[in-house]
Amino acid sequence: MVSGFTTYTMQKVLEHVLKNTVYTPAATVYVSLFVGDPLGAGTEEDDSGYTRQAITFGAYSFSSPSGSITNSTDITFGTIADGATTIDYWAIYDASTSGNMLLTGTFTPSKTFNIGDQITAKTGNLTSKLTQT
Repeated sequence: MVSGFTTYTMQKVLEHVLKNTVYTPAATVYVSLFVGDPLGAGTEEDDSGYTRQAITFGAYSFSSPSGSITNSTDITFGTIADGATTIDYWAIYDASTSGNMLLTGTFTPSKTFNIGDQITAKTGNLTSKLTQT
């Protein structure tokens, strides 16, 4: 899975590191699921059985030339109630509703869920990487 920082996050990191501008991260971050690219015309899943979920991450791991961090627990989003949906992207937010999108990633391959299916992201399935230059 590929992931990347949003413009919002890049600005906050660069200003924090290079301009000594204080950035206070959210105490809890939330993962959301998308149909289509959240940075394009994608839309957040809106099934009545779905809600964003708090996500925790394991220890940072570095293996030159990149470092990564992955989710440290299974994440269950609920059971599909309204109709089939195909999820192909995820995003991390600093709030359980609305808020600032911090980073996005793709599910490869995308996954179709039908009524009665429970959406779960297993431990280690959501990975964010940064590459060293």
